[in-house]
Amino acid sequence: MNKNGLLSAFLVVALGISLVVGCSSNIGTSEISPSGKTTTVASKGKVNEVSKNTNADEKKTRYISTSLDRIKEYSDLKSLKIAPYVFTGVCISSQPVFQNNTLYTLSKLKLTEVFKGNLSVGDTVSVVEIGGRTTYGEYKKECNITPKSFEVGDDSIPDDYNVVVGTDGFFPLEKDDDVLLFVGDTSGFLKDFNEPLFDIIGAYDGKLYPSGKDAYSRNSPSSTGVRTFAENTLKISKEELKALK
Repeated sequence: MNKNGLLSAFLVVALGISLVVGCSSNIGTSEISPSGKTTTVASKGKVNEVSKNTNADEKKTRYISTSLDRIKEYSDLKSLKIAPYVFTGVCISSQPVFQNNTLYTLSKLKLTEVFKGNLSVGDTVSVVEIGGRTTYGEYKKECNITPKSFEVGDDSIPDDYNVVVGTDGFFPLEKDDDVLLFVGDTSGFLKDFNEPLFDIIGAYDGKLYPSGKDAYSRNSPSSTGVRTFAENTLKISKEELKALK
């Protein structure tokens, strides 16, 4: 898949293992109300907590989080430097893609700054992630999910419910997200997609969001799509990013 040998270990973790666990349907589900609002609140030990629910059609939403058995984690800037491409951008579109009984998200980002790699500000790039947003009926059908014995009758999820599927409490990009990404080239991974394609280092380790002036932080895991930043989370300044060139 990945044409860059430096990221071969990452691909086994971020993409290959998802073929085994990517469509598990009974791990860590929760339900939130479809407010369609973005709310910023303060909480002890956390900053910039944002609840972002874009469920405009007011259907119920379930969040499903699977687990990845990762062989390596990228916990600091030093380890993330393995990425051949580092940039910030705004997600201009995202769509679910099913392949090998697994749900992925294919997002397009318009780049706002480039810190590493042969890309330019204003370029549009495509990024693939494990998980995504779809209806439960489509998720169940395309991922070949068989309902468990406890998911029957009144306890089952209706097919027209929306589901948001992520890994380890981290969920894929959605439209209008402003993000810092550390990525590698995985062109050719998605069938019938012939454009250049990137994937995130460590599945989600290489994805950080704006937090304060000229800085980006890794959000904490969530079971409801609420985005939080703990006080001891990884935080990278723009000055540190500029030094990558």
